[in-house]
Amino acid sequence: MNGISLVLEPKPIWFGADDEIFDSTELASIFSRKERAALRFLLRPASRRMVQEMMIKHTSRQRVCRFVDGRKEFIDEDTLDQISFVDDMIDLIVLDWEGLLDEENRPIPCERKNKLALINAYPRLGTAILDAAGSAAVRHEQIKEESEKNLPGSPSGFTTGSGA
Repeated sequence: MNGISLVLEPKPIWFGADDEIFDSTELASIFSRKERAALRFLLRPASRRMVQEMMIKHTSRQRVCRFVDGRKEFIDEDTLDQISFVDDMIDLIVLDWEGLLDEENRPIPCERKNKLALINAYPRLGTAILDAAGSAAVRHEQIKEESEKNLPGSPSGFTTGSGA
């Protein structure tokens, strides 16, 4: 495309706890509809690159015992520390929230220890957050592709000028 490249920064997206993506989580049964309507999560889109970098960070080479043809063999293999991976992804993805209150009705700060306490208490919520961030990244890529198609001089884009 003649050296022109369009870079759109993925913008964080607010997801409400009453959005469809959270319907399968613990939020659906624990909180009333009114309480759920007050909950919102600001999520960073999770790009493939972000996920790959986090996987590399949490993968280590370990010696494991395997049985091959009835014989015990020790081989080196890459192992992903799934708990640390998910913890770091949640911390990276969840940028802010609204409507989460402690026992004294004070807002709970959106910080790492509280994010991890939340997903440990509500594991399906953690899964929904990761899914929502992935969906947001997919939507961002679709918007980016559409924008690139419409650049002047692109095969399906528009052109300007007198046409002479």
